[in-house]
Amino acid sequence: MSEEDSASPFASRDFVLWWAGLFISMMGTQMTWVAVPYQLYLLSGKNPMVMGGVGVARALPIIGMGLLGGAIADSVDRRRLLAVTQTGLMVISGVLAWAAWTGASTVALLYALVVLGGLLVAVDLPARQAMLPNLVSRRAFPRAVSLNTWTMQMASLLGPMAAGVLLAWTGPAILYLIDAVSFGAILVALAVMRPLPARPGKPVVAGLSSIVEGVRFVRSQPVMWVTMTLDFVATFFADAKYLMPIFAKDILHGDERTLGLLLAAPPAGAALTAFALSFLQPLQKQGLLVLAGIAVYGFATVGFGCSTSIALALVMLALTGAADTVSMVVRNTLRQELTPDHLRARMASVNMVFFMGGPLLGEFEAGVVARLVSPRVAVVSGGVACVLAVVACSLLTPWLWAYERVEPPAIGG
Repeated sequence: MSEEDSASPFASRDFVLWWAGLFISMMGTQMTWVAVPYQLYLLSGKNPMVMGGVGVARALPIIGMGLLGGAIADSVDRRRLLAVTQTGLMVISGVLAWAAWTGASTVALLYALVVLGGLLVAVDLPARQAMLPNLVSRRAFPRAVSLNTWTMQMASLLGPMAAGVLLAWTGPAILYLIDAVSFGAILVALAVMRPLPARPGKPVVAGLSSIVEGVRFVRSQPVMWVTMTLDFVATFFADAKYLMPIFAKDILHGDERTLGLLLAAPPAGAALTAFALSFLQPLQKQGLLVLAGIAVYGFATVGFGCSTSIALALVMLALTGAADTVSMVVRNTLRQELTPDHLRARMASVNMVFFMGGPLLGEFEAGVVARLVSPRVAVVSGGVACVLAVVACSLLTPWLWAYERVEPPAIGG
């Protein structure tokens, strides 16, 4: 069976290279996102608004530049573009390592580097998501999405666990240094991959008209628009990852290792779920699965917020990861299959504004509620709001319950 006809993503040499490089790089990135909230926890005197505010610092450039980033990724060679953005992100991690090592870290410096990283991610993420369908056959694509999700979740599991141990042993500088070095894996993969196939149709010119074209396409696909909006609202209220240092040390009375475990629990549940999904046939009744997955995510968030033991907290967090993965795999597969290749990065950029903007802005909302009331109330109220969002979506768009997958068009068409 040829590489083009195989139903296995591993039949594609370029996918294997990308998959391995992404895994190593993502592990390093997850270490950085343990170190940044931890440093803010120390530098701010445990101020939850400062800790949650870094979500806004990361979200604003993504929201402000995301649509242009997608247009850029649709107008140039995505592989070369990723080499530039990944190099830039590597430099930022190097500066974070230097600042932590020399004692030069401040809240202002961390915020500034997070903003700069957000600008690069606004271009990097649409290019990454748009490139995946070019690496595998159409038959292999749903499994490639599940495997890609599994890779990210495994990195999100192993990275924080290792970070918790290293943080207790040496401090944050080594975490940033590991992240900087890990970018080498994905840069090597990009260097040895074959050139991407030429995109059909007229070349895209990055500008206002191309951005509008991408937004109009997403608006013309009701299942995309509705699920993006639901994802934004649900994660805006139910995500409070940057408050984890407070839960680990002040509520559950643990240490840096506890912080690593709490941050690793959601990706542990997600990785197991994504791995199982990669062996299954493409899921049917996608609308029902999206709604159910987000509802379970909300209920599990409430359970975590009410937890009085580390064990129960870990179980609830693992359940949030499992539920989110079912919804995410379904949503990502549908979006990629419904989108022609010349619009794929712009679709991904619109999606990025929703799926990253929601939780990142929500981190600040959680920080404000935690500051005014308590961290527990911030998490529990967010989970309740997530469930109410599913109820509202069900009433406003009842057709989503019955939405079924249709035979996708050819990838790249």
